Amino acid sequence: MAYIRRNLERGRPAGLIRLRIEYEGEVGDWFELLLAAPQEMATLGMRSGWRLREGYYAEGRDAMYTAVMEKEGPSEVEEGAHWEQRSLEDAR
Repeated sequence: MAYIRRNLERGRPAGLIRLRIEYEGEVGDWFELLLAAPQEMATLGMRSGWRLREGYYAEGRDAMYTAVMEKEGPSEVEEGAHWEQRSLEDAR
């Protein structure tokens, strides 16, 4: 995808996108959103004082996931933290 190539050429994360939301005629400000792969998210979190407690993939959709992160000092991803493939509904 073109935006991924441009991001990499500029030294930015591959999944960084810029967007704004329009709803019922109202248009919000532009903002950046990082669409990070699970391991990238865990690494970025670790560097900024968050740790991955657990993560969940949506059944049959490896690209869709959610994670539980906890704030603390810089650390390694918790031993025993893992990514499970199950329904995101089950994670609630």
